[in-house]
Amino acid sequence: MLATSSRVALSLGGQMGTHMSAAALVRLQSMAASSLVRQTGSQAVRASPLVVGRVRTASTGVLGGEHSGRGEMLKDSEGHEHQLHRSSPAAERAAERIAEGAADTPHFRKDALAHPLTGEVVEEQRQQKASYSLPHPIWDENSANTVSITHYKPLNITDRMAFASVSALRFVFDTASGYKFGLVDEKGWLNRVVFLETVAGVPGMVGAMVRHLNSLRRMERDYGWIHTLLEEAENERMHLMTALVLRKPGPIFRSTVLFAQGVFLAFFTCSYLLSPRFAHRFVGYLEEEAVKTYTHLIEEMDKGKLPLFTHMPAPPVARAYWQLGKKAMLRDVWLAIRADESHHREVNHTFAGMQRNDPNPFPPGH
Repeated sequence: MLATSSRVALSLGGQMGTHMSAAALVRLQSMAASSLVRQTGSQAVRASPLVVGRVRTASTGVLGGEHSGRGEMLKDSEGHEHQLHRSSPAAERAAERIAEGAADTPHFRKDALAHPLTGEVVEEQRQQKASYSLPHPIWDENSANTVSITHYKPLNITDRMAFASVSALRFVFDTASGYKFGLVDEKGWLNRVVFLETVAGVPGMVGAMVRHLNSLRRMERDYGWIHTLLEEAENERMHLMTALVLRKPGPIFRSTVLFAQGVFLAFFTCSYLLSPRFAHRFVGYLEEEAVKTYTHLIEEMDKGKLPLFTHMPAPPVARAYWQLGKKAMLRDVWLAIRADESHHREVNHTFAGMQRNDPNPFPPGH
């Protein structure tokens, strides 16, 4: 039993060798050997020199030790040579990056009632209601009211293609919906918001899925992009949930949404697989148009052209999600949504200018 334990402990050290320094690995081996001596007393139970040598060599292979052309050769206590597998330099560098990198997101939820390992309970957290929402920005009054319309000037052919695609989509949709001719009342505005938000939730989920699968297939870190893209997808979905409280689409409208979402899903998935830079720039320009749309909606309300919206209180789901006051009105909701869209605009334009393996500059909830 003790001999088996020694092999397990030392083998575990070999498996962990790619994630710790050589000095730490030596200390682990010494502790394991000392523990065995204390437990066995005068019994002749010792770790095999071959096992210890294999652990040490496996660790130095990743930490930059020198290798011969035919791999590492080890001798056991009887003088027999054993050849070990040699990792490629690329695999060793990838292992170093994974071992030295920080976690993409905290492993445990901050709002957990008890820590899963220690069982420690925080009373303030116990009193909070459970929330299934991912971290997202909460806008103060100043931030929500000072959102401005901006435009990123295309710098290369990829940017110009993305901008042309968004401009064409907007022209077609505005013409088909009557928005281009000003034929929009409260019902028309809700139809527009519902339709656009069913499509707007696609890019974040597609981007997160593609990067997640790339991370698995390439066996490398994501560098924090996935959580930001998932937050964006959920945020757009909450825009839709808010609008659905005010407007219940019929079967024809739902069929149109189903068709549009399928076409856009195929288009954006192919775009992200072929050129993530184009895809993020496309979303950046799409969010520029969203900011214009919600700014126009708020201006129409302020001019008194949408009286049903003016005196309508904020839906409960919106008050909870954006942490609005009990007296919040629907206008406050549109302001929060517009601020979200401006945030997505900046995030995607930033991602479009970054390399695939650059660390995400946006922390969770930013």
